[in-house]
Parts: sequence; C-alpha cells; structure tokens
Amino acid sequence: MRWRVLFVVVVATTAGCSAIDGGAADPSTVTPVPVPDEAPESGPGATVAPGVWADGRVDIGLLADAQAAVLANRSFRWRAERNWTGTVGNVTSSAETYDEIALENETRFSRDATMFLTHPKDAFYARYSQYANGSVQFARAQSYSWWRARYDRSPVVPNRDRLVRSTTAAVQRYLTVETVRVDRVSVEGKTMYRLVGRNATGLGGSMMENYSVRAHVRPDGLVRNLTASYTTVQAGSTEHVRYRFTFSQIGTVTVRQPPWVETARSRHENGTTRPIQ
Repeated sequence: MRWRVLFVVVVATTAGCSAIDGGAADPSTVTPVPVPDEAPESGPGATVAPGVWADGRVDIGLLADAQAAVLANRSFRWRAERNWTGTVGNVTSSAETYDEIALENETRFSRDATMFLTHPKDAFYARYSQYANGSVQFARAQSYSWWRARYDRSPVVPNRDRLVRSTTAAVQRYLTVETVRVDRVSVEGKTMYRLVGRNATGLGGSMMENYSVRAHVRPDGLVRNLTASYTTVQAGSTEHVRYRFTFSQIGTVTVRQPPWVETARSRHENGTTRPIQ
C-alpha cells in the first residue's frame, strides 16, 4: 500500500497540467548559429523570442503568453509523455503516461490521456478521452474505482482556450529554472533558439536533483519541443522522471473520429452506460 500511495501522489502532481513528446527526438537537423556577442543585456536588441533574451534571461510568463497567441487561431497537434521510475526500499516500479491533443478549431478537437485529472469534476482517471465533431461532444473515462469504461454525450462546448492552456502550463512548469543557455540554431533551414536550463525553481523545484531541460523555441515564441529530466529523493524513496512534449501539424490538423466514439454513441442511445462522475 505504501508504494501505491506514493505512485498516485507523484503522478497526480502533473496529471492534466501537462502530461507527456510522442517519443520523438529533438529535430534531426540542428545546426548551431552563434548569437551575436554584441547583443545588449537589456532592451529590444537582446530579445530573440518573446520572453527570451540572448544572455539567458527568460520571462516565462511572456513566453507562455506568446505561445498562446501563436495557437489562438491555428490548428495543432501536441503530445506529451512522462516516463517515471521509482524505488522504495528494494522495490522498483515504473510507468509511462501520455496526453495527446488534436485541435482543428473551437468545436472540432480530440484528446486522449492516461492518468488524467479533469478539473471541472476534480476527478482523477486512469484513462480519459474526448472527441468533438462540431456539434456533439463525446467523452470516455476509466476510473481506478470502476474499470469498465463509461461514456458521456453532450452539446459541444468550445474548448480551444483550455486545450491551449495545457500546453502553456507545461512550458511554465518545466522551463522555470535558475540558469539558461540560449543558442541560435537552424532546424531544417528555419531559425530556432535552443534553451538549455538547469536547477528547477518552479513547482517541486526544492525536491528535485539533477534537473535539466532542453527546448527549441521559434522566434514567435512557440516552444516547439521540450525534454526535461530530474530525480527526487524523499522519505526513503527515489524517483526518476523524464518528460517530453512536441508540437506537430501546426496549421494543418484535421481531426478524425476515434474508433471508440461508435461505442459511446450506441451505449448512450441504448442506456447501457453509466454517466461519468
């Protein structure tokens, strides 16, 4: 029981806020391009992206706001993964979780996540999925207390802001660090800025050891991908975490109906599902 409680507490701290790069590595063709040494330490000339300065200063609020602005009128796909390994005494366990969002527009989107906290109901699910087709929204949930999937159907509610916030929350959580090195690089012929940071100062930073984070940021402020890793040691337990997210298909996403939606539709119509609680 000690292990199960520890595992759930650790996962709950990040579920729903961020949750996890489709296994994709950093962009394959990254060519360093020196940042000019003469860039001033303050003022417009030092800013290489909103909230990012050539000398390593980062205003995480400005950067997150810039990402939200980039995504305000664009479709996108975002996938995050979190790999966790923990040891208590001589017992070791591990888990992998993910959160994938595909947004075409305000009322056409999908989401699929494991170990997910849904804030309106304040419920923690082993698996949670959403799909909206422009007029109707379906949901599927599997709880730790009831393992058989349950389904809901309701009128669609515009959800862009909330889905975008999930991506900016991950930026704020994992890029809040003490020191950052900024390098201008060329990724597939396009300029980006590689941020390498250490020593987390955000949520849980005081408990983290060997914290490192690497991200590629576009000049408009979109954090194209991010990878973070750290270790925590407390109360006789050791935990190793690796977290990654990446964007893809920016401006080109078409949301397809997931296979589970037909089951949701039929069970809702014939009354063979219980409501998600």
